[in-house]
Amino acid sequence: GAHQHYDDSDAVLELSPTMRLESIFHTSDWQMLSGQDLDLGTGDPALVDGFVFQIGKTDIGYLLRQGHLGGTDGEVTSLHICSGDPDGGHAVLGSVVFIPCPNGLTAVRISTRAPHLKELWIDQDGAHDSPIIADGLIWTIGSDNTVDGLNPKNGSQVIAIPFGATANHFPTPAVADGLLLVPGTNQVFAFMGPAGRPPAPSAG
Repeated sequence: GAHQHYDDSDAVLELSPTMRLESIFHTSDWQMLSGQDLDLGTGDPALVDGFVFQIGKTDIGYLLRQGHLGGTDGEVTSLHICSGDPDGGHAVLGSVVFIPCPNGLTAVRISTRAPHLKELWIDQDGAHDSPIIADGLIWTIGSDNTVDGLNPKNGSQVIAIPFGATANHFPTPAVADGLLLVPGTNQVFAFMGPAGRPPAPSAG
């Protein structure tokens, strides 16, 4: 099609507290991404050690500099990560980002030194939905209607808790009041640890 003026779509935007545009990153093929529904923003940006990590439907993870996102094709580096569209939010532990790739939850280390992005492991047990971090484990919904607790160092499955059918779009566990909460199709499942629920806070 005819050349269009860039419209700030399929981009990472850095805004001031008053919502002034401070910095921007986008790829030069933004029109193709928009036209083919290959959104850059399927997940939220991750902030790690002065960098911004962003991945979208092209399965390419981009590493950008906070405060100077780089403009057009201005990434510090990029890395092909998922096989298929990563959907939902990620989790960050230290310098490692955990990405919900459909071929398996994927851990990527971000380093201030080149090559900056390094894939550490891919889960092989069917865990692929949005992860959270709690009690030293990475928690995610598995493909076999389990909520899985993974070792963040190597992705090995530490625990798998079965529950009913899962909610159908980007289900994400949560932790609150000493409980692990999992969204089912029409109900929420609550699991507690071996010590049970913590005592209620005192009124005093």
